[in-house]
Amino acid sequence: MPKPTVEARLALYAGALRKAEEIRVQVRKQHQASLKRGKYAKHSIELEEFQKLTDRYIGEVDKILASLKKATGAK
Repeated sequence: MPKPTVEARLALYAGALRKAEEIRVQVRKQHQASLKRGKYAKHSIELEEFQKLTDRYIGEVDKILASLKKATGAK
């Protein structure tokens, strides 16, 4: 099986960038929806936990994207 060309690797990375942004948007939408459903106090522990989870999942997406960038050699 031949190695992918530079154009194919860049196309793969570009597709991953688009998908990563879609995932980030979905995570943020779920965060907002859960806050609206919960009606929590302004500085409650639950709000902090929701924010930590949101940050963790967005961080995971960024980490996967960074590893793909390194693997494909994209700029």
